[in-house]
Amino acid sequence: MKVVKYCVRRQTSLIAEFSVSMATTILTRARGLLFRMALENDQAMLISPCNSVHTCFMGYRLDVVFLDKERKVMSIVENVKPWRFAAHLKASEVVEFKAGVVAQIGMAVGDEFSEC
Repeated sequence: MKVVKYCVRRQTSLIAEFSVSMATTILTRARGLLFRMALENDQAMLISPCNSVHTCFMGYRLDVVFLDKERKVMSIVENVKPWRFAAHLKASEVVEFKAGVVAQIGMAVGDEFSEC
C-alpha cells in the first residue's frame, strides 16, 4: 500500500504532518485497517472514495474525519469504539486516525488535508 506524507493546515498555518496509507483500490478500501496493528500518533489511513466506515472486528478506537472533494474537513467523529459505524453522506473521502489524535492537534471543520 502506498504511503504519502500529508499535512493538516488551517488557512496558511501547518497544524500537523502524517504518514498516510492510501486505500484507493477496491481491495485496500475493503480491508482498511482490519487485522492491522493500531495506528501510531503520526500515522493515518485515507480511504477514497468513501463516505462511511465501520469498526467491526477492530480491537481499538479511531478518530474518523470526513473530507469533501477539495479535502477540507466536513465532519469529525472522535473516539469511535469497535463495532460502530460512522458516516457523512456528502463526504468524498475518509481519514482514520488513532483515537485522541484529532483532539491532540486541535483539528476542526474547515481545516485542509493535503500532500506536504
